Amino acid sequence: MFNITVIRWILPLPPWKSLLCLLSTIFSSRKSIGELDGDTNTEDTAANGKVPAGTHPETKPGVQPGSTLPARMLERHHQISNGKRSASKISGLVEVLRTYEAIKITMAHFIQRWSGWVGLLLKRLTWAPASTRVSTDTTQPSQQSIICVGIFSTVHRLGDVVRKVPSPSDTGDFPSNCKAIRNEAQIYSLLGSHTRIAECLSANPTDNHIDLHYYPNGTLLDYIKTQGDNISGRRRWRWGQQIIEAVVLLHSHGIIHSDLALRQYLVDDRLDARLSDFGASAFPGHDALGLENASHCLPRDFDQPNTVESDLFALGSTLYELGTGVAPYCDLNDNEIACQYAREVFPDVSGTFCGEIILQCWKRNFISAEHVLSSYNTLLKPDFKDTPFLLCRIIANGS
Repeated sequence: MFNITVIRWILPLPPWKSLLCLLSTIFSSRKSIGELDGDTNTEDTAANGKVPAGTHPETKPGVQPGSTLPARMLERHHQISNGKRSASKISGLVEVLRTYEAIKITMAHFIQRWSGWVGLLLKRLTWAPASTRVSTDTTQPSQQSIICVGIFSTVHRLGDVVRKVPSPSDTGDFPSNCKAIRNEAQIYSLLGSHTRIAECLSANPTDNHIDLHYYPNGTLLDYIKTQGDNISGRRRWRWGQQIIEAVVLLHSHGIIHSDLALRQYLVDDRLDARLSDFGASAFPGHDALGLENASHCLPRDFDQPNTVESDLFALGSTLYELGTGVAPYCDLNDNEIACQYAREVFPDVSGTFCGEIILQCWKRNFISAEHVLSSYNTLLKPDFKDTPFLLCRIIANGS
């Protein structure tokens, strides 16, 4: 029978062995109870005055087991047998109670010792990739929670979650807006979790919303406008590198962003840049649903798909924003900008942060984002590493 000393050798065992020992102990205890209950089947039958064969305590000469006994002898036999049987039952019940008490103590020790291991196992079993994880925030979007309204989607802040839903439309564009949300969900699933991409908490193509992590620092464009004078040249250089790295990642998956700009990059808690907003993007099997703003748009046949070349042109304008804090030709309207680009007349980038890289993007001299990144790292100008951002803006604007 199990007793409390067994705890000493169960606990050091691996968890699966400990569990087997506990189950074995419980089974043995149930069996013991069954044996106690089975003892009642061997009681004498007073009605027929017989002593069961093999149980006669005082066999007299000439009297065989199972034969009829005198009434007084039979009564005496019952008293002796019942006394022994009661004592045996009491002893057995005490042992069973001790067994269950030991099991309870052992289970408590088992849970205390292996709770961390079991918790880790359950966490592994219930783990899901970030791109398919469902947000636990049950707050419903409302008019008060809106933080941004775009062409395809309306963005709500729900605590630490940003939820993108299709923008309502009175012109019949709602199905297209839903398609943009579904496309963006598929792109987040393709990209998975990456330090250059906004963290996606829930992106299921069958849902009409996407949940992203909320970044209090906002977009890189807004951060530069508000903190520009305090940003070191080294930090700005690192952002430029991260901006290009994000495009390298996209193109490696066959994704064309189609709307690259500094406003599409978010600043995380470590002040690193993360690319977001893929509603207009093209990816394998799906054409782009939009294109860049005029200041970032490569002149081309717009009936043709967006390409790596168009993304790299927009990348040049994005780096220009990073270096100057404004978009190229910010003082011109869209038609005037398009005419300038069509004539290959670009803003002056002499003295501008990574100006040579920007100009080569506009002139379509790069064949890939990897080529841009390699040139960016090679052509690093040490004097820009610690140049205050305000001074770079003064140089770029010629004032």
